[in-house]
Amino acid sequence: MDKLELIPIGSEITLDINKIKDKVSPKVLKKIYSNPNCIILDYKMTDGTGLGYVIRTKEDIKLWVFTYELSKETINKFNINSVSKLDQDHKQIQIFTKTITERVDISGNRSVISTINPLNMIKWLIYTTKDII
Repeated sequence: MDKLELIPIGSEITLDINKIKDKVSPKVLKKIYSNPNCIILDYKMTDGTGLGYVIRTKEDIKLWVFTYELSKETINKFNINSVSKLDQDHKQIQIFTKTITERVDISGNRSVISTINPLNMIKWLIYTTKDII
C-alpha cells in the first residue's frame, strides 16, 4: 500500500485560483483571488473519490479542496504528489464516461430492432449510469 502524503494541519498553503473557480461562488472567488493563502484546519474524506483539506482563508472563509487544487509552489514546498491514486482514478472515470457519452448517438430511434440490439443496449446502459459512476 502506498504511503498517503498529507500536508500537516496548521500549515499555510496557496490555492490555484484557476482550479477552484468553478467550485466556489464569484463573491468567494473574488476574496480568494485577492489573497489565495490559506491555513489547513483538518482533513476531509469525501465519498470515496479522494481525500481533501478543510481550509480557512485569510478572510475567514472556510472551504475544502483536493490536493490537485493547490498551487505548484505549495505542492513543491511540501514535496507531495499533486494527484493521489484516488484522484487519478476519479479523473480516469470522468474521461472514460465523457468519451463514451460523446460517442453515444441519441437519435430517438424507437424501433424494436434498434432497442433490442445489444450494442445499443450497452450504449444506453453506459449513458444512463454515467452520473452514478
